Amino acid sequence: MEGIGALAQSNQIESDEVIQLVAGFALHHGAVAYGNIGFGDRLDFTVIGREVNVTSRIEKLCRKLDRQLIMSGEFVNLLQQPMYEIGHFAMRGILDDQPLFGLPAET
Repeated sequence: MEGIGALAQSNQIESDEVIQLVAGFALHHGAVAYGNIGFGDRLDFTVIGREVNVTSRIEKLCRKLDRQLIMSGEFVNLLQQPMYEIGHFAMRGILDDQPLFGLPAET
């Protein structure tokens, strides 16, 4: 939350001539596979797996839902404190609708 607040504060300080920075944050928890993929000159370090796909889909919903922070049910379960449920959403490539959460005071 400190990062989101700092971004908002920075945008308020900057003049109107400067482009305002906007960011969306997706928080999810799960197992991933990571490592170097490719060969020779086309070798990249990357992270793959279902959980990476879920996180990417959640991040894309930030703009659509006009929210800076969206959390998955898996992430919220780790917090052990209640969060505001936004709703259940279908995501491309994910079989079941996913419950998503945010902070109640978001504007």
